[in-house]
Amino acid sequence: MDTRPVLLSSVLLRQNPHNVHEWHKRVALFEGRPSDIIKTFTEAFQTVNIELAVGKPHTLWTAFAMFYETNNQLPE
Repeated sequence: MDTRPVLLSSVLLRQNPHNVHEWHKRVALFEGRPSDIIKTFTEAFQTVNIELAVGKPHTLWTAFAMFYETNNQLPE
């Protein structure tokens, strides 16, 4: 995997860790790697301050729920 997009994402999130759109883009970089996607969402939830967020923070939770639903990870 080319690490340049991940490094660029890290730099952009270091500049503004509350940018919801950048977190979505970072999750997309890990497509096909569920454990990395879960780690990225978890990091986003812990980092984004709702009061300082650029974008709509609830979309992170919605995307995370959709990820679990599409990967059949919902408890029965």
